[in-house]
Amino acid sequence: MKTPMLFAGLDLGREQDHSALAVLDGSPGAVWRVRHLRQFPLGTPYTAVLETVARLFRSQALRGRYALAVDASGAGRAVAEMLVAALPKSRVLPVVLTRGRRATRTGDRLCLPSALLVSCLAGLLGARRLQVASGLPLAPRLATELQLFHARCRPSGSQSFAASRGHDDLLFAVALGAWLAEATSQHRHKSGLDICLAAMEHKPLILLH
Repeated sequence: MKTPMLFAGLDLGREQDHSALAVLDGSPGAVWRVRHLRQFPLGTPYTAVLETVARLFRSQALRGRYALAVDASGAGRAVAEMLVAALPKSRVLPVVLTRGRRATRTGDRLCLPSALLVSCLAGLLGARRLQVASGLPLAPRLATELQLFHARCRPSGSQSFAASRGHDDLLFAVALGAWLAEATSQHRHKSGLDICLAAMEHKPLILLH
């Protein structure tokens, strides 16, 4: 049996937010399952976050079977660049959220409209295509963040994460991983950087109506 691909999202916290990591697996067109959640204590240095994440993805269990989307907004840009240097470049996609209407590539970074990220996550929730492993210690906290997000989403999908960011770091990490999973599911014949770059041209099929 072929080992499933893993998709991860890393949200880099600011002074009052946690950094958080989410890892998902699943099948294209079916259900994506959140298998791993990590929330770093407030004040954790970015270098410590980087070391922990790099060590996880260098492990024998995950090596070569993941793609990681990293929040590269603001101070996160430097951390994303360090992760690109610490891990195989073909496995890491720095993402900067924008208010634009389409995803664009700037060097090795993806400028992704917040509305697309919101629409993708809301669509997965509405279609019951996102599950959280019940045994995860942080599952209840994530469930609360997902419920609040679903309740405040506008039908137009116009709400951005930037407008609603509070203590929703787990939500944002899951959203990054889920978007990457959906985007790359259209390009399963590719691998490594080809997958990440193909995701830059992908428009989510699941949108809010």
